[in-house]
Amino acid sequence: MDVERVAMETARELMGLWSMLHRLNGSSEYRAFGLAYRDVERYLRRCGFGAELVQDTLTAIQFEYPEPEF
Repeated sequence: MDVERVAMETARELMGLWSMLHRLNGSSEYRAFGLAYRDVERYLRRCGFGAELVQDTLTAIQFEYPEPEF
């Protein structure tokens, strides 16, 4: 399994899960997105993925989970 695919699959799953959890915890959709995005970034870094791979993954995630409008 290649590292890029693992990072992307992990980020996809976590972004959806953590966005939902933050909304259930009372955050607005916009705030939940920001919190989940930050959580995904921290998690990927903690797992030892390199900075460039983390940034590329987060950039790709933004297209799948566009930031909510105000």
